Amino acid sequence: MKLIAASMVGVALAGEHSLRGKSLAKMQPEQVSKLLADVEHDWVSHALLAMDKTAHYSPKESKSEMVDSCSTVVGSIIDASEGEKDRVVEYMQDVCNVSHEPANCKVFGDAVLGLMTDDAAENRDQLDVSKFCTKFYSTIEDQALIKKRELDALKEKEAKKKALAEKAKAKADAEAQKVKQQLAIKLAAEAKGKAEKAAKEQALKKKQEQELPRRRPKPRRRPRKKPPRRLPRRR
Repeated sequence: MKLIAASMVGVALAGEHSLRGKSLAKMQPEQVSKLLADVEHDWVSHALLAMDKTAHYSPKESKSEMVDSCSTVVGSIIDASEGEKDRVVEYMQDVCNVSHEPANCKVFGDAVLGLMTDDAAENRDQLDVSKFCTKFYSTIEDQALIKKRELDALKEKEAKKKALAEKAKAKADAEAQKVKQQLAIKLAAEAKGKAEKAAKEQALKKKQEQELPRRRPKPRRRPRKKPPRRLPRRR
């Protein structure tokens, strides 16, 4: 990905390379600034990945890929400017002015200008671009370290936020459980009270029934037999 993006920067920079003597400003600073920002973002991202001990990506791999990519970009800038430092100064100002990451753009631009001399021929033929990019990788590592600290701080913040949310939820759940238990205890007490009251009432009723005097059943009266009717005596 880095080499592809770097090549695209090189194409944009060298788009008018065949038209000798023309200003670098004609090479679409907006397009180059975006591509350059993407490339630098890849450099930092890969350096950041190399800092992750769990990733199967070593700092050596990150550095090697960055140096190859960086050499393509810097070589394109120097070729497009024909080694003329003043033209690179003017062009990098235009590029960084429209960049959405002007600080990183300026750091890279200043580093490239620091590499160049006032001798155009020397810039074209004798600059050790690979050595420059190898040295510039330490700047990329510094940017990656800053990014890592920002990400770690964000993770820590999110972790604290999550912990507070979990704590609040646990507290709410505990309070809800407490209310539920209290309600269950209250209902159980009410049910027990009702049962005890009913049992007492039943016991009292039974006792009252036991204390009442027992009535003897009335004997049945046998119907009286009428005496036989006496006939009057005859005289």
